[in-house]
Amino acid sequence: LAQTEERLNALTLMTYADVGAVAPEVWTPVQDALLLELYSRTAGWMAGADSQAEPDVPMMRRRAAARIMPKAPDAEALEAFLEAMPAAYLAGTPEAKMSAHLNMVQAARESGPQVEMEHDRSMGLTEITVASPDKSGHLSRILGVLYASDLSLLSLRAATMEGDPAMILDTFSVSAGRRSVSDRHARLVKARLEKLLKGEEELEALMRSLGKDPNRKQQILRWRLEPGQTAIWDVEAPRGRGLAYRCSRLIADEDWNISLARLGQWAGRGSVSFYISRPSGEPIGEEDIRRLLEKPGG
Repeated sequence: LAQTEERLNALTLMTYADVGAVAPEVWTPVQDALLLELYSRTAGWMAGADSQAEPDVPMMRRRAAARIMPKAPDAEALEAFLEAMPAAYLAGTPEAKMSAHLNMVQAARESGPQVEMEHDRSMGLTEITVASPDKSGHLSRILGVLYASDLSLLSLRAATMEGDPAMILDTFSVSAGRRSVSDRHARLVKARLEKLLKGEEELEALMRSLGKDPNRKQQILRWRLEPGQTAIWDVEAPRGRGLAYRCSRLIADEDWNISLARLGQWAGRGSVSFYISRPSGEPIGEEDIRRLLEKPGG
């Protein structure tokens, strides 16, 4: 939509100025990092490709492979891994982390779900990466654990790796009271996620034990949909934790896929944007969202 570098620069600066003008504490290091990531990726796309063209996925795989292969202990496994990953993963994942993700997926195939946590104390966030055999509703259950553990979700990237079995590789950026998660809290969250993904604990029982209502209905102030094969569903709701979990639970009930989500808070309200699609590839439209919200749990 920006079309020119001048407009992109102006939009970036206006975003910073607009949010920062609300109050000194509103603009956080996390928002700073997300805006710079958006700017750099958009500028790179505009410089190297027609903004109306579809992403060149084979080229993205070749470029990632060329940069990672020299350091990869198993080049054949890495090549197969990149071939099985969707375009959103290739576009949104730093190449430096792809080899580590391959190791997680291989370990998950052999030994069951893997959970790794990486703290960035200066940014005040913790990145949680989960690799596990795919199962319907897994993403929603993971979000339920994060909500029950009193973590604020800043963003998520979800990817499903084709194969038998199919594997999920999901990355969540979270914070605890505007800080990265403490080591003790991180160990508790990791243990909860592993038990849940292995089927050793039910989400509802865990949430109730931690004082959360797993069936609480989400109040939605307004929503908007950008329809398509990969639709963008924007939801605005009263501020508070649990928005991503409760909306993802509705999406999971439809067996739709979530490839990306972004969360934010503004003027006492919360917002979340989901990139969603049907496994069949059939587009999602506004009538589908209305039907979703008319259900008893919607």
